[in-house]
Amino acid sequence: ATCHAVLLAGWNGHRVVIADLLRASPSASWELQLRFTVHEGLGSCSAKRRDAQDAIAGREGRFQEAGYPDIRALHLHTTAAGCRTLAVLRGGPLAAHVDGWDLASGEHLGCWRAASGRKYSALCHDSRTMLLA
Repeated sequence: ATCHAVLLAGWNGHRVVIADLLRASPSASWELQLRFTVHEGLGSCSAKRRDAQDAIAGREGRFQEAGYPDIRALHLHTTAAGCRTLAVLRGGPLAAHVDGWDLASGEHLGCWRAASGRKYSALCHDSRTMLLA
């Protein structure tokens, strides 16, 4: 089967950018379409729960300038049923944390603190289990 669409997640040093890479046919050029960004001010373990729509960049709000300054790893997970989630492993002064995002809605799913005293640099998950290394 020929691929005509790819979901991308990348870190630009400040924010995590979500985009689609699309092409109309196998011989067409790929086109990058930015969708939105997520950032720590919205997914912080210490932050109060905020409206999911605030997570979408390009909308005015007091959280526009927040960033993700210390990203260690990203894991983008998609399923045939259309589930699209992103796990963001970020460092911290005492312990690493993982933020979970639903990319269909922009909703912050939660934040999990990793075991302290370890320097994690990679993660993966399958919707049930998350592994950190």
